[in-house]
Amino acid sequence: MVRVDVLLPSVTNSWFTADFLLDTGAARTCLHPRDALNFGVGEATFANRSDWPRQRMSGVGGTTLYYVAPATYSFVTDNGGANRIESQILIALPRTANAALPSLLGWDILERFELLVDWRTRRVELR
Repeated sequence: MVRVDVLLPSVTNSWFTADFLLDTGAARTCLHPRDALNFGVGEATFANRSDWPRQRMSGVGGTTLYYVAPATYSFVTDNGGANRIESQILIALPRTANAALPSLLGWDILERFELLVDWRTRRVELR
């Protein structure tokens, strides 16, 4: 899991923190309902955002409709600073099948880092 601060400017002016599962099998970063609902992104958000592009994707939770939204990601650096990335995020439309899924950090964000894995200590580092 990777702790990430996220800003969704089309939803709120407040940053929120979520633990994302580092998923080397995911092409895109996805915010799933468990985390989205904790930060005020629920059914009403989707009802009011007919202008958001939509995309269907398949994964472990089956096929889900995602809304594509602008996002800023902030990662804490070793020296206490922040590494900010302007990108997009896929926000899953809540369904029973994806309600408990963790949010996923995919290659659209991972490709900006050197990914180090130490299997012996079970440590993953993004540089």
